[in-house]
Amino acid sequence: MSTPHPILPAVDSSSDAPGPVNLPSVGTPASPPTPAPGPAHPSLANSVMVGYQGWYRTPDDGAQMQWDHYQIGGGQFQPGSASPPQQEMLNIDYWPDVSDLPATSQVNTPFLLADGVTPAPVFSSSDPAVINHHFGLMRQYGIDGAFVQRFAVGFNATAPAQNPGQVLQWELAAAQAAGRSLAVMYDLSGFPGDPTAAVLADWSNLVATLNLTQNPAYQYHRGRPLVGVFGVGFNDGRAYSVADTGSLLPALTDLGLCVLAGVPSGWCQAQNWRTGQRDASNDTDLLAVLAGVDVISPWTPGRFSDLGEAQLWCENYWLPDIQWCRQHGVDYLPVVFPGFSDCNQQAGMALNRTPGTGASRVDRVDGRFLWAQYRLLMNAGCTMFYQAMFDEMDEGTQIFKVAQNPPPGQNLINYPAPLPNDYYLQLVGYAASQVHQTPVPTQPAQLPHVFSDAVNSYLAQNDALAYQAAALSYTGNAALAQYLATLAAWMPGTQPDLAPPWVPVIGSAMPWWAPPPAAGSTPVDQSGACVQLGGQWPVRPVTSTDPTATVTWDLPVPAAATYQLLIRYPNEGQSVLSAARLVVTQGGGALFSSAVNLQVDALQWNEITSVPLAAGRCRVALSNPNPQTPASLKLPFFEAWLMLAAPG
Repeated sequence: MSTPHPILPAVDSSSDAPGPVNLPSVGTPASPPTPAPGPAHPSLANSVMVGYQGWYRTPDDGAQMQWDHYQIGGGQFQPGSASPPQQEMLNIDYWPDVSDLPATSQVNTPFLLADGVTPAPVFSSSDPAVINHHFGLMRQYGIDGAFVQRFAVGFNATAPAQNPGQVLQWELAAAQAAGRSLAVMYDLSGFPGDPTAAVLADWSNLVATLNLTQNPAYQYHRGRPLVGVFGVGFNDGRAYSVADTGSLLPALTDLGLCVLAGVPSGWCQAQNWRTGQRDASNDTDLLAVLAGVDVISPWTPGRFSDLGEAQLWCENYWLPDIQWCRQHGVDYLPVVFPGFSDCNQQAGMALNRTPGTGASRVDRVDGRFLWAQYRLLMNAGCTMFYQAMFDEMDEGTQIFKVAQNPPPGQNLINYPAPLPNDYYLQLVGYAASQVHQTPVPTQPAQLPHVFSDAVNSYLAQNDALAYQAAALSYTGNAALAQYLATLAAWMPGTQPDLAPPWVPVIGSAMPWWAPPPAAGSTPVDQSGACVQLGGQWPVRPVTSTDPTATVTWDLPVPAAATYQLLIRYPNEGQSVLSAARLVVTQGGGALFSSAVNLQVDALQWNEITSVPLAAGRCRVALSNPNPQTPASLKLPFFEAWLMLAAPG
């Protein structure tokens, strides 16, 4: 008998996990279901849907794709060192927990567990028992259903794994058995041209062979079968255009479907360079195309990286998005994500639990990061959510169970103790229990302590520091955003080509677009930090041929604590110096000194050191480490920041 879920009502143990289902072979029309008064899943309202990739493959699962998505490219899936280049074959940042799966669904790998003898097992998404288990977990934790990803780029391939009609059948059967819903979401990424004909042909085939929209598990919305199209309005070099999607989306509507458009963040602000994101097209027809769909869902994973940035994101993006959708009669399905990590995809980039230290690591902050998104959006009036993702280990956005003791010696993450391996299923289940209420209640700012006593105690120990960091981050982010707002006043018509996508807690910057200070004054940024230029340093850009010149940041320290010092700088090949000297002082004493490599194009945040500081101010200075050798240093900007160290 199953143990009742700690934060959700107990479920009938006889139906926690769906059993095996007899399925027709692919290509054979399924028997039509018994007629019902209406669809079993008529609306997305008051629901939490997960994204379901279903793309993990193993050599013996019949899909002919070897270790797909477990490894990078066509190389060997085997242990290596935890740093590049030996580790470049490992594609996932987390290791799945498969202990609840039948023994026949646990696939051994060349990786070994901590005993050095036992193979570390994984699963194949091309296994009906695995799919049954995953949809059973959705039911157990109160998740309403799944958007099943269908990649248009594989439609012309004949290999069964590239066009997985069989897998979709298993997913439909598992969803039906678990009482969950399912909707197809076409992902247009990588499609080599106008996708309209291919998508329409595939949809027609699914309806003809699977009775797709008549299946009791299929998700409806606004009285029609729901279909998603991800990849509308992106500006990342795709082979299809906004005009192409402007043909596809109405064609789906004409088939009697409810159409969801998966768009980039910044879609609504794409014409405004101060807030528009670089992956959103500025095609003037984009908004007209989107006004004709039923649901808009902007993609957010990796677009902001801590709790303070989530608050600012809500103000700058979600709230304007919601207003536009209401004005145009379009429903809004925001995407929330627990964190982000694609370090192994990026050729073995070192993992780092520090928030904001790079595009490949958005710290989960023990669930607070995800809760902040749910809380902000529920309080803004949202009643339906797209949870990214159920099973995405490639980018570390999965919420399903992961191994707490993954193969040692690899570049892998687990959830810190005492968080259980189903912690994020519990958290999403709690959020869903709030979303299911009508009206959706107002949510508290801090993550409610609704878990086991051990987890609640652990969260309570770290709450104060985590939310203090969030407040400081919000202040720092808002201040830096003001730099962009002031740019139009003194450089009309100019668009910065490096709008910072990640901002840490608090600090100071002298970006190349900052207005020059008045003669004899010391530049002060909006956070109250001073930038002092010594020697012969012109202000914009930071350039010097004076070997004794320094740039000094006088940073406010809000409270006595251990902080991380972070820097970033785009080199762009303009610095003659191979290195600079970075020194941290407080109260006249040097706390840290290190060489900084200037020949690396460090567009992402780099942690330099952890340093204990007293309340007040500290000083960070950058200078030529060898004053006897005249050299030039030219950087569009160089930023030094302090961030509260991660607790524990």
